[in-house]
Amino acid sequence: MTSSFSSSSSSFSKINNTSLNSSTTSTTYTVITTKKKKRKGWGSLRPPTAADFKNKKRKKNLPALTHLVVLDFEWTADNRQKVETISEITQFPSVLVKLDGPNSRIIDEFNTYVRPVLNPTLTKFSIELTGITQQMVNNAPTLPNALDKYLSWLKKHNLINKNNERVGKWYITTWSDADISQLAKELMYKKYTIPKVFDRWIDLKVLFRRHYKTKDARGLQKMR
Repeated sequence: MTSSFSSSSSSFSKINNTSLNSSTTSTTYTVITTKKKKRKGWGSLRPPTAADFKNKKRKKNLPALTHLVVLDFEWTADNRQKVETISEITQFPSVLVKLDGPNSRIIDEFNTYVRPVLNPTLTKFSIELTGITQQMVNNAPTLPNALDKYLSWLKKHNLINKNNERVGKWYITTWSDADISQLAKELMYKKYTIPKVFDRWIDLKVLFRRHYKTKDARGLQKMR
C-alpha cells in the first residue's frame, strides 16, 4: 500500500521588525492562508494530483499454476492434554493435482505412515481421532526416512531439483498453517533441516474464508 502526502494550503511568511532606536530585533511569524479553488465533482475531497500517481506499483499478472500438492498430516494427540515433549507426525499423505480448469484431476498419490519415537505408544484418543492404529506405525519409517521418500516422489514428477527447491509453478496446499508448523517444529526438535520446498504454501482455509466472506472454516469433513 502506498501513501501519498499533499502539501498544506497554508504558507508561512517571515516578517522582521527592526527598531532604529533600539538594539532589539523582534521577529514575528504570521500565517498566510491561501484558498485553493475547488474543482467541481469532488465536494470536500481534494482532487488527485500527478504526485498521487507517481511510483505506483501495479500488480503483475502472475503465471497460472500448473499443479497443486495437497498435504494433510496426522500427528499424535491426547484428550485435552499436551503431548510431551512434542507431537509427532504419524501419517504423511499427499495427492498431486494437475490444474486444467474444469478438467483438473488427481494424477498421483503419496502415502506413508510414520513411526513416532519420542512417544512410540499411541494414546487411545489419538487412535480414535485419526483412525491410525499402533500396528500401522510400528513398522513404519521414522520421520526423516518418510521425508526422504516424499522428496523422491516430488523429484519423480520434476517438481523439485536436487537441492529440494521448487521447480515450476506449483505449491503445496494445506488446510490452515498447522501442518507446515508441525513439520517445522518436529524437524527442528529432532535437529533436522526443513527442506526448501516447504518455504511457501497455500492455506486453503484463508481462501475459503475470503471467498465465502465467513469466519466459519472448520475441518474439511465438516465443510461438506
